Amino acid sequence: MGVVGTQIQRIDSEGRPNGNWPLPTDPDLIAWKLLFHNYLCHPTVMMRRSLLEDLGGYAEWATHAEDYELWTRVVLQSQLVNLPDPLHKLRRHGDSITATKREEQVRNCAEATANIHGEVLGSSADAGIAHFLAWMEAEGIERAVSE
Repeated sequence: MGVVGTQIQRIDSEGRPNGNWPLPTDPDLIAWKLLFHNYLCHPTVMMRRSLLEDLGGYAEWATHAEDYELWTRVVLQSQLVNLPDPLHKLRRHGDSITATKREEQVRNCAEATANIHGEVLGSSADAGIAHFLAWMEAEGIERAVSE
């Protein structure tokens, strides 16, 4: 395994549990799902330093989506897995990057999606379809169509 993450327990502003964020645990399923969206929660992740160094670290161009972009490169070299237990509590709030920089985040995720499609599908890849799939997964079909 190159990267290990965990399940997430969502909490409200008072720290009370308000649901879970179920993430796939099977490395093959994670590899498949990474073709569309991010299925690891970055704060939970541990990874081999040598793998991170071999891949050149985080891509500077992928602002606010550095983790997903990195996973799309890791999956070509190693396996990614999520442990079955929730070992992290996640609180979403209005000042988070996901809330304040969502447009740029999804745009860069879409570019990373197009890159992994190109690596996996070669000349059969279609960047437009990859961008559409990334927007659809992140924001829904109506937003994907408009983008």
